[in-house]
Amino acid sequence: MFCFLINLHVIVLIIMKKLLLTFLICFSANSSAISWLEVVGASDSAYIDVDNITKDSDFVFYSIMENMASMGLNSVITKSKADCKEKRVIELTKIYYGQAMGQGISYEEDNNDENEIYPKKDSTQYKIMKFACNKFR
Repeated sequence: MFCFLINLHVIVLIIMKKLLLTFLICFSANSSAISWLEVVGASDSAYIDVDNITKDSDFVFYSIMENMASMGLNSVITKSKADCKEKRVIELTKIYYGQAMGQGISYEEDNNDENEIYPKKDSTQYKIMKFACNKFR
Protein backbone atom coordinates (compact mmCIF):
# COMPACT_ATOMS: atom_id res chain seq x y z
CA MET A 1 0.00 0.00 0.00
CA PHE A 2 2.83 2.39 0.87
CA CYS A 3 4.51 1.80 -2.55
CA PHE A 4 1.24 2.48 -4.31
CA LEU A 5 0.85 5.86 -2.57
CA ILE A 6 4.41 6.89 -3.48
CA ASN A 7 3.84 5.95 -7.14
CA LEU A 8 0.54 7.83 -7.19
CA HIS A 9 2.25 10.89 -5.70
CA VAL A 10 5.01 10.74 -8.35
CA ILE A 11 2.45 10.43 -11.16
CA VAL A 12 0.51 13.43 -9.85
CA LEU A 13 3.73 15.50 -9.68
CA ILE A 14 4.66 14.58 -13.25
CA ILE A 15 1.20 15.56 -14.51
CA MET A 16 1.33 18.86 -12.60
CA LYS A 17 4.77 19.68 -14.05
CA LYS A 18 3.55 18.98 -17.59
CA LEU A 19 0.47 21.14 -17.11
CA LEU A 20 2.53 23.99 -15.68
CA LEU A 21 5.06 23.76 -18.51
CA THR A 22 2.27 23.76 -21.12
CA PHE A 23 0.66 26.80 -19.49
CA LEU A 24 3.95 28.72 -19.36
CA ILE A 25 4.76 27.97 -23.00
CA CYS A 26 1.32 29.08 -24.16
CA PHE A 27 1.37 32.21 -22.01
CA SER A 28 4.85 33.33 -23.08
CA ALA A 29 4.18 32.68 -26.78
CA ASN A 30 1.01 34.76 -26.69
CA SER A 31 2.47 37.63 -24.66
CA SER A 32 5.44 38.10 -26.99
CA ALA A 33 3.21 38.33 -30.06
CA ILE A 34 0.70 40.82 -28.66
CA SER A 35 2.67 44.05 -28.92
CA TRP A 36 4.10 43.71 -32.45
CA LEU A 37 2.22 45.84 -35.02
CA GLU A 38 2.98 45.33 -38.72
CA VAL A 39 4.15 48.40 -40.61
CA VAL A 40 1.89 48.84 -43.64
CA GLY A 41 3.67 49.67 -46.87
CA ALA A 42 6.99 48.25 -45.77
CA SER A 43 9.07 46.68 -48.52
CA ASP A 44 10.00 43.81 -46.18
CA SER A 45 7.99 42.35 -43.34
CA ALA A 46 8.54 44.88 -40.51
CA TYR A 47 6.91 45.33 -37.10
CA ILE A 48 7.13 47.83 -34.23
CA ASP A 49 6.69 46.93 -30.56
CA VAL A 50 3.88 49.35 -29.71
CA ASP A 51 3.70 48.49 -26.01
CA ASN A 52 7.30 49.48 -25.32
CA ILE A 53 7.70 52.85 -27.02
CA THR A 54 9.15 55.23 -24.43
CA LYS A 55 10.40 58.81 -24.27
CA ASP A 56 13.34 60.18 -22.33
CA SER A 57 14.18 63.88 -22.73
CA ASP A 58 14.72 64.50 -26.47
CA PHE A 59 14.62 60.87 -27.64
CA VAL A 60 11.93 58.27 -28.33
CA PHE A 61 13.02 54.64 -27.83
CA TYR A 62 11.47 51.70 -29.68
CA SER A 63 12.13 48.23 -31.11
CA ILE A 64 11.68 47.04 -34.68
CA MET A 65 11.42 43.43 -35.81
CA GLU A 66 12.11 42.56 -39.43
CA ASN A 67 11.80 39.19 -41.11
CA MET A 68 14.48 38.50 -43.66
CA ALA A 69 16.01 35.59 -45.51
CA SER A 70 19.71 36.24 -45.83
CA MET A 71 22.90 34.71 -44.49
CA GLY A 72 20.91 31.86 -42.90
CA LEU A 73 19.17 34.27 -40.52
CA ASN A 74 15.42 34.80 -40.58
CA SER A 75 14.76 37.86 -38.42
CA VAL A 76 16.38 40.76 -36.61
CA ILE A 77 15.22 42.93 -33.70
CA THR A 78 16.72 46.42 -33.66
CA LYS A 79 16.50 48.68 -30.61
CA SER A 80 16.62 52.31 -31.70
CA LYS A 81 16.27 55.82 -30.42
CA ALA A 82 14.92 58.66 -32.53
CA ASP A 83 15.47 62.38 -32.41
CA CYS A 84 12.03 63.43 -33.63
CA LYS A 85 12.94 67.07 -34.24
CA GLU A 86 15.99 66.25 -36.37
CA LYS A 87 14.30 63.19 -37.96
CA ARG A 88 17.32 61.11 -37.04
CA VAL A 89 17.46 57.46 -35.94
CA ILE A 90 20.25 55.97 -33.86
CA GLU A 91 20.39 52.18 -33.87
CA LEU A 92 21.53 50.97 -30.45
CA THR A 93 21.54 47.17 -30.81
CA LYS A 94 20.64 44.48 -33.33
CA ILE A 95 19.94 40.88 -32.39
CA TYR A 96 19.71 38.27 -35.17
CA TYR A 97 17.52 35.16 -34.89
CA GLY A 98 17.43 31.83 -36.71
CA GLN A 99 13.63 31.84 -37.07
CA ALA A 100 11.06 34.39 -38.24
CA MET A 101 9.40 36.82 -35.82
CA GLY A 102 12.35 36.99 -33.40
CA GLN A 103 12.01 33.33 -32.47
CA GLY A 104 14.63 30.64 -32.07
CA ILE A 105 18.21 31.00 -31.00
CA SER A 106 19.80 34.45 -31.17
CA TYR A 107 23.00 34.18 -33.14
CA GLU A 108 24.70 37.54 -33.00
CA GLU A 109 24.30 40.87 -31.31
CA ASP A 110 25.63 44.06 -32.81
CA ASN A 111 26.19 47.02 -30.53
CA ASN A 112 26.16 49.85 -33.03
CA ASP A 113 28.25 52.59 -31.50
CA GLU A 114 25.46 55.10 -32.07
CA ASN A 115 25.19 54.71 -35.84
CA GLU A 116 23.18 57.77 -36.97
CA ILE A 117 20.73 57.42 -39.84
CA TYR A 118 18.63 60.08 -41.54
CA PRO A 119 15.99 57.86 -43.19
CA LYS A 120 14.41 58.81 -46.51
CA LYS A 121 10.76 59.87 -46.27
CA ASP A 122 9.48 56.92 -48.30
CA SER A 123 11.46 54.29 -46.35
CA THR A 124 10.14 51.77 -43.84
CA GLN A 125 12.51 53.14 -41.19
CA TYR A 126 11.07 56.65 -41.64
CA LYS A 127 7.49 55.35 -41.29
CA ILE A 128 8.41 53.52 -38.09
CA MET A 129 10.22 56.56 -36.65
CA LYS A 130 7.27 58.78 -37.48
CA PHE A 131 4.83 56.33 -35.83
CA ALA A 132 6.94 56.21 -32.65
CA CYS A 133 7.37 59.99 -32.53
CA ASN A 134 3.65 60.62 -33.07
CA LYS A 135 2.86 58.63 -29.91
CA PHE A 136 4.33 61.49 -27.83
CA ARG A 137 2.92 64.53 -29.63
